[in-house]
Amino acid sequence: EKGIRIIPILASGGDKETEFLMRDFALKTGGSYLFLTDDSGVSVGGHITPTTGAYTVEKLNDLMVKVINRYLANAAATAEYIDINVEFPQDSDTETTAAPPSTDIPTGNGEVTLTLLPEQNDDNRIFTFDLYNGKDVSYYYGDTFNLEKLVASEWVSVYPQKNPYPDTATLLEPGDHTVYKADTFYDWGVLEDGDYRIALHVFSTLEHETIYGYFSIPDIFPEKEITMTLSGTSGDSLEFLIYNGSEREYYYGLGFSLEKLVGDEWENIPPTEDFAVIEIAVLIEPGESSSFEAPVFTYWKELEDGVYRVVMNNRELYGLFRLTDGRAESVDSAEISALFNE
Repeated sequence: EKGIRIIPILASGGDKETEFLMRDFALKTGGSYLFLTDDSGVSVGGHITPTTGAYTVEKLNDLMVKVINRYLANAAATAEYIDINVEFPQDSDTETTAAPPSTDIPTGNGEVTLTLLPEQNDDNRIFTFDLYNGKDVSYYYGDTFNLEKLVASEWVSVYPQKNPYPDTATLLEPGDHTVYKADTFYDWGVLEDGDYRIALHVFSTLEHETIYGYFSIPDIFPEKEITMTLSGTSGDSLEFLIYNGSEREYYYGLGFSLEKLVGDEWENIPPTEDFAVIEIAVLIEPGESSSFEAPVFTYWKELEDGVYRVVMNNRELYGLFRLTDGRAESVDSAEISALFNE
């Protein structure tokens, strides 16, 4: 409310979680995210590789003065968020300059923009964008969007189309950023590889327009296979995306068991609380997908770090994940095979 900007500087010893936390501070306050590198050769704990594209290396002292002076000179201007790579001051006057990163969030450009965030992970199945109001008027947006695919140099709508005028609208003040999440896999099923964009309708008291957020999907869904891939977390549950790449119908039940990789064997982990297996079969047609939630942190308490798999009750399907300090992440089946070979 007082217009205070946070300008974090990630120094030696910082990890990725710290980097994303610092980025979040800068993003939410309209500040600038700065980070130290190993360019100067002066380091105590080492500096992590930044999660960004190309960047500019500058001396820290000069950079801090420049950033602060820019904010003082443009106090009434819109907020901005940038990535700047910096080094410790040293005697050399050399400076390395590269092209600005393609993932830069636009700053004060007189537009409302939607930009894919640098830390985006395609395996999340939910695409995260930065929604930024670079205009001098307030805008509104909703939680609905349309999806389009690039086909033969033309953007073609992917159904179902959603109502561009939402029942509930969120205010975006001039200079404000917000995180906008587009879940493109549950309403649209499994998307083929290619270039896509989401079309978000935004409007003010004077005008309305459609803005676009772009992304591409690599070859992540194998043909002729039925796969179960970790897609995220929801409370105490892990979310999996089950995809039927075969040519036949497939049914799965809502019950599951949990196993841990110990040595070269999978050991069953009994639940610490009564766990009811729900005998309901869910149909997945060929080429379609389904979402499955496994509440592993409710019935299985205090799981140790390691590699696990959620086993469907028909014993034909497995969802792999690795647990590190209580955080679950996807793990490739090829990596599991390598462990067995060792």
